[in-house]
Amino acid sequence: MASAARWPVPLVLALAALGLLGLALLFLFDPARHALYPVCLFKKMTGCDCPGCGGLRAVHQLLRGDVAQALRLNAMVVAAVPALAFLLIRARLHSRRRNPPRRGFAVVGWVWLLAAVVVLFGIVRNLPFWPFGVTPM
Repeated sequence: MASAARWPVPLVLALAALGLLGLALLFLFDPARHALYPVCLFKKMTGCDCPGCGGLRAVHQLLRGDVAQALRLNAMVVAAVPALAFLLIRARLHSRRRNPPRRGFAVVGWVWLLAAVVVLFGIVRNLPFWPFGVTPM
């Protein structure tokens, strides 16, 4: 049985450094106030929020410790943070035990489920009534 391919340590360190740099920029420069960040083309063309709209602002609020505001900006991104942490830890544990996670049909099923959740979130967040699109007075 072939062992799983390992990523070169310098590449992992470079990717980690880029990720930390990106989080530092996001922490220091609020996407709601700075033109440093890209504009959502879907929102610009349709006027509707895409599933990712508000994601950078939500991560900024999470880095600042304001979970409630982050949930208001993009609940899917807030829910994705612990899910991604779990998946990364799980993959790391599997690689240490030399027991790679399952591949194949099960993974394809999860990808389709994730795609369905993203599409459903994109539809629900644009519904024209509270608590989705219009805030109560």
